[in-house]
Amino acid sequence: MVIVKILGGLGNQLFQYALYRNLQEMEKEVYLDISVLDTDEYRKKNNITLFPKINIQQPDMETCKRLSDSSNQIISRIRRKIFGKRQTYFTEDYNLHFQKEILSKDNIYLVGCWQSELYFQQIREKLLEELIFPKNIGSKNEKLLLEIGDNSASIHIRRGDYLQGRAKQLYGGICTDKYYDNAISYIRNKYGNVHFFIFTNDVDWVRQKYKGDDMTIVDWNQGRDDYLDMYLMTKCHYNIIANSSFSWWGAWLNQYKDKEVISPNIWFNPEYHKAPHIICKDWTRLEG
Repeated sequence: MVIVKILGGLGNQLFQYALYRNLQEMEKEVYLDISVLDTDEYRKKNNITLFPKINIQQPDMETCKRLSDSSNQIISRIRRKIFGKRQTYFTEDYNLHFQKEILSKDNIYLVGCWQSELYFQQIREKLLEELIFPKNIGSKNEKLLLEIGDNSASIHIRRGDYLQGRAKQLYGGICTDKYYDNAISYIRNKYGNVHFFIFTNDVDWVRQKYKGDDMTIVDWNQGRDDYLDMYLMTKCHYNIIANSSFSWWGAWLNQYKDKEVISPNIWFNPEYHKAPHIICKDWTRLEG
């Protein structure tokens, strides 16, 4: 038996779900622990269950507690301090990133983000069939879809939480103004008359920075509707992504056969994590 824990934002949950589905396709007995979605923190956010066609098999809580060693937090904490973590509890090593051995593990509770298509690229077509967004996307987005066509490129600019605290240490200073300028120039030079659709969590800053007839700032999918930005990214021919799992999935779910994805050259600041496998091999890396 394998249990994959759901945690983090929507982008990370998609990575966890994709690993879980690949393990299912490998005919393993595998479950997805989505219990965290019932907590107050997660009820306020979008989560993996918004996709109507996903396939979730949930474990019973007693099995979760046994494998994750969480049945009695105080006793478990003391035991882990003396003897270390149980062998049934496996935490991702973010410096190794892709850890092939987890695909062959059994009787295990997996905790991590699993941010690499190497965990699931062989079931891409199945995931594309299952990760279908809800049909009701609102009139503004319906109208925008009519404008998004073959000569379209998404740009995802993540600021907000990336400008402070731990997130700034991990992700800050990578997707710089220079990175976006280089990416926009690259797309223009290679594909000509392209219209850019900009998605961001810092609309006011973006409005000051990016102006022009070939740019549309998508500023209305806020709060519980923010997943619709990811959906619209999937409909653009080309994608300029941030070092964010949110736009990673916007690009990965793009089904244009000749799409091109522009990615920063690194994902994390290297003094914290190496992350060698998150950026797909066929994506174009640019320096910031």
